[in-house]
Amino acid sequence: MGDDQKFPAYLRSQLDRHRWSPADLSRASGLSASLISRWLHGETTPGVENARAVARAITRPLLEVLVAAGQLTPDEAGQKANHVDLSSLTDDDLLAEVRRRLHSADPAPTRADVVSDPGDFVEGPPRQQLRKTRRKG
Repeated sequence: MGDDQKFPAYLRSQLDRHRWSPADLSRASGLSASLISRWLHGETTPGVENARAVARAITRPLLEVLVAAGQLTPDEAGQKANHVDLSSLTDDDLLAEVRRRLHSADPAPTRADVVSDPGDFVEGPPRQQLRKTRRKG
């Protein structure tokens, strides 16, 4: 992922984590919706003061937001680059990431794609014979 898309991806994952729209982040942070939209489209990234407002709103460390925004390197922030200790994530964080990945992936097959005729899995006489038997009995 290019550096120009790092912050938009980070911000989208945080919106997913909170189940927020950009408007929700705007209200929670006190920042304009148009500014948040520019961040999500990779047009610009937040400076320190706006990163602080975002960090407070999404309840994440300021250094994490600054690194995601490219204002600091992971070394400058004392963070390890590209390593996430999964045990440190909350269940909600993990579920938000799974939702994000599933949402962006190819659609899952439907039951109709997998099972052409549910009667195919019934042992015994074919479905039409079962119907005839039930009517007689």
